[in-house]
Amino acid sequence: MKEQISIVLALDTAMSGCCVAVYDVQSEQVYTKVQPMIRGQAEVLVPMVQEVVAESGRGFDDIDLIVTTKGPGAFTGLRIGLSTAKSLALALDVPVVGLSTLEVLARQYLEGHKLKPEEKLAVLIETKREDFYFQMFGGNGDAVSEPQALMADEIINQISGGRVVMVGDTVERFSAIHAPESISFYEIMLPDLEIIARIGLEEFSKKNENIEQAIEPLYLRGADVSQPKRPPRVLAGKTS
Repeated sequence: MKEQISIVLALDTAMSGCCVAVYDVQSEQVYTKVQPMIRGQAEVLVPMVQEVVAESGRGFDDIDLIVTTKGPGAFTGLRIGLSTAKSLALALDVPVVGLSTLEVLARQYLEGHKLKPEEKLAVLIETKREDFYFQMFGGNGDAVSEPQALMADEIINQISGGRVVMVGDTVERFSAIHAPESISFYEIMLPDLEIIARIGLEEFSKKNENIEQAIEPLYLRGADVSQPKRPPRVLAGKTS
């Protein structure tokens, strides 16, 4: 396994898209391909990886580290991204790092904006249900609450008592339910792949002994399973 990290492959399928990037650590060049989509990542992710690697002028043997978002997010998308990242890491004999989607979006906002002393940062991600994936962060990007799946009124209770900047891909839906003057909204529909690559590199550089465990998915809930509308047919047993 390689110790010196020069080329990072970054993936995201946790939100409403299929996103791949190759990041050159020394030159800070990034080669990215992004395709917005709700579903269908299984068919396009690997071809996209092949295209981006080729466009970067590198080969798969040049990849030193793989970084992927691990959720929360779309259940099927997460499974596809994580399984692809793990399979590539195994085949290439390179480490793989999983990052919280909520933490990535917090860092993404804070790299371009600065919170005021009285402000807190809230990140929201779409669940495709009535609730929201939610987490609070401080101005340095450190989490100040646990990631949770909460209803809008529960979120309001948690963020009351000060000004809040709320970012993510579902702030429009949230603002239609609750839009107090103390909240300002900033939409982020997809994570920045360069930021994913750089955070992943930072995590790997810490030589965290639990880095392999960090690749496990952060679902926050089980998969949606609907019950059949009709009861199952039961075959009558033979009577003697």
